[in-house]
Amino acid sequence: MKRILLLKTIFALLVLPVLAQKTKSLTNADKAQIIQSILLDNRFEERLYLPDEDRLVVYLSTENISRNLVPGKIGEVKIFLKSPPEIEKGKKNWSDYCAFKKFKADGTSAFVSFHCYIRDSKATEFSLSVMEYEYRKADRKWKFISKERPDFKLSP
Repeated sequence: MKRILLLKTIFALLVLPVLAQKTKSLTNADKAQIIQSILLDNRFEERLYLPDEDRLVVYLSTENISRNLVPGKIGEVKIFLKSPPEIEKGKKNWSDYCAFKKFKADGTSAFVSFHCYIRDSKATEFSLSVMEYEYRKADRKWKFISKERPDFKLSP
């Protein structure tokens, strides 16, 4: 009887936390770390994104993210956060804007989809550039694992 109780206790202490971790969703701290990593990876300074009074700016949708998770600047690029209705209203005057479309946690892995909508040279429609990122958590930090870039698509 004592042996069964001991085995149940060991199971509860060792196995249940692992099972709980596999269904864990991303916390705001997790998202903030991943968001900053992705924004740094996009090297906005190397691309000409929306010059605004001698400074570079990026319009970023707050769809799927909270405003407090995003830094105000990445390098020399100012980040302007806009709600989805503000994006719809303002995009007719912008050459591009970006959005985080998907955050998915799977145990100690995270999958994030980052979309950039870039106006074509005729300024008639946007093309969609998608980057799919994978991160893995180790030692309480999210480590970049990989990214994929599907083909460009036209968006309405």
